[in-house]
Amino acid sequence: MKISASLRTLCVFLRLGLLVLAFLCLAHVPAAAQMPNCSPPNCKVVYAGDDSDNICFTTDHTACPGGSLSVSINFGQTIDFFQPTGVSSLDAHTATSGTSTGFCPTNCTPNGKFDKPGGVGHMVAGTDYPVTFNGGALGVGSYTFYCTPHGNTMTGTITVIADTTTTGPVTRTSGPNPSVAGQSLQFKTTVSNNIIPGTIPTGGVTFEDFGVPITANLLLDGTGSATLTTTSLAGGNHSITAVYTPDVNFSGSNSNASPLSQDVQDFSITISNPAGAALPCPGGPPCPAGESYDYNGTLAPIHGYTGSATISCQGSAPSSCLLVSPANPVAMNTPFTVRASHPSAASTPFSFSIQGIGTPTPTVPRTFPVTLNVGSFNFTALTPNTVSVTQGNPSSPMAFQVSSLGSFSGEVDMSCVSPPSGVTCLFSNGSNTQALSLSAGQTINDTLTLNTTNSVGVSSYPITVQATPVAAPGSFQQRTVTLNEIAGVNTVKTILYFGAWLAGQTDQPLNVLPVFPAPSSPPGGYITATLPIKLEIWGGQLSFKVSASNWSPVSADAQGAQLFITFSEPVLSATANVTAGTDGGESCGSLVSGVSITCNLVTVPFGDINGSWTKEVTVSVAPPVGRFVGVTAEFSTTSENQIYTDSKSQTSTNVIHGTTQTRPRPMVRPGQKPGNTNPK
Repeated sequence: MKISASLRTLCVFLRLGLLVLAFLCLAHVPAAAQMPNCSPPNCKVVYAGDDSDNICFTTDHTACPGGSLSVSINFGQTIDFFQPTGVSSLDAHTATSGTSTGFCPTNCTPNGKFDKPGGVGHMVAGTDYPVTFNGGALGVGSYTFYCTPHGNTMTGTITVIADTTTTGPVTRTSGPNPSVAGQSLQFKTTVSNNIIPGTIPTGGVTFEDFGVPITANLLLDGTGSATLTTTSLAGGNHSITAVYTPDVNFSGSNSNASPLSQDVQDFSITISNPAGAALPCPGGPPCPAGESYDYNGTLAPIHGYTGSATISCQGSAPSSCLLVSPANPVAMNTPFTVRASHPSAASTPFSFSIQGIGTPTPTVPRTFPVTLNVGSFNFTALTPNTVSVTQGNPSSPMAFQVSSLGSFSGEVDMSCVSPPSGVTCLFSNGSNTQALSLSAGQTINDTLTLNTTNSVGVSSYPITVQATPVAAPGSFQQRTVTLNEIAGVNTVKTILYFGAWLAGQTDQPLNVLPVFPAPSSPPGGYITATLPIKLEIWGGQLSFKVSASNWSPVSADAQGAQLFITFSEPVLSATANVTAGTDGGESCGSLVSGVSITCNLVTVPFGDINGSWTKEVTVSVAPPVGRFVGVTAEFSTTSENQIYTDSKSQTSTNVIHGTTQTRPRPMVRPGQKPGNTNPK
């Protein structure tokens, strides 16, 4: 069908009208359709435009106040630079913008100007230019931006501030509660961003137990989480929290307000006697006491531990180290004994540990450090080992040594085993026993003197000397010496008496007391003379004198003179000093065991009654209050009494008795005068 020209003309106009209508519709698109593609709170818009009065950067698309613009954003937010067209009263400002700091934000050209998407041309109207401050050089800090060609006329400053965070409560992701010490536990915490949830905090987390760090700073993973896996929590209750240490773009936080409670059960092992010493046990276990050492231990539960423990020795232990009671496994709160021994002396102590491994699984090893000295000692033969002694006289000293072997340390007691009657062993301390304290590697030199009375018959006597280690009495060592007792030569008469010597005194009683003369017709042995003395002592000391005189019809000195003073029971204190007749070399020893003092008088020279033929010893003693104490003085010399051949050299033994008494004090009551027994 043919269409007329007029109709064709109308169609053309209709088409043109539709186009115009379409243009008009496009021209009246709402302003929102031309707004930037920026969604708060993660994005903030900065407009670059002008109005009739100013050119500016502004955050308000309805006005352009002019001047500089200051914008604060949080780290992770986006600044959207936007050149509007037809948005309210602002018009596009076609000049480009950039940063004056030299940092180039996202979509920035190498010349420092913002580029439109696609990298071709500069900022044009209606185009978004988002810059996100989420790391690198555009982290927390201040940045200046400007618009060319206006320079300082159109400037702005962006201040990026750190995001606040929340450290979530610690959660237990693996392991039970309560757990057993040594059991694996896993804890986790997550740090979240309070401002921009999509921006994950970076930095690290430190896990703490009651505020004390138990880890180093653990870096957060890509989800903001950190995990602690541990087997080292000790027995007891634990309060687990996390402390977030941020980088510059975030603020710190912690989970202290919501701690995680974790209970851990454990046990302890304690050895009450960890430092041991024993002699070698060459035959191996079972070893007698002294050749082995018993460690005594206990197990104690911690925080409700209900298991038991298997006891063993660990480390550089001696050859035998075994639990002897009770049998393994050992229950909590049960005493146990571990016995250790070694077949030979060791140059250094064994340092090892006694261990308890908990049962059931998981095992919990707990140890206690101990030591064991395994060594011996050597008691040498005495030199000389044979001595000849005149009846009633002491022998010459015999030397010996006691030495530590290996790591031996401890006390060795010296003594004589059942010496003959009338023979007394005297070691260097003046006693019949001597305690020698050896340290590892030490050698001690000592002497032994055999003191004899005149009752010892002329003969040869074997005498056993014994060294006994206190730690192992059954492991003693013995040496034998020979005593040859010989008859005297009868040269000297001596007198021993209590009191000070006075000129004119003879061996018969005169007007000076107390005097104990030698008997005119002595029986066999020596004479014991007794002088009772009653003393009332109210504290302090009693002093008395003992004199030894050489009263001889021949010109002979009393050689090797010794004075022995003994008390019938231990006294509080006592001293002795040679106070008269000294020639040089005289000395008195200390009080031994509270009962004896030995004085070496060296020589009592011959003389007449007007000469120096007496040596005097002053004794000061503090007896125990209220006790009867007898004092005995004995004198010996290597020169025998010529006249009294049967009394030998020990001419007399004299006893003085001193009694201390307690006297009740009269009680004085409050308000009384002394001596008045009636109250006011």
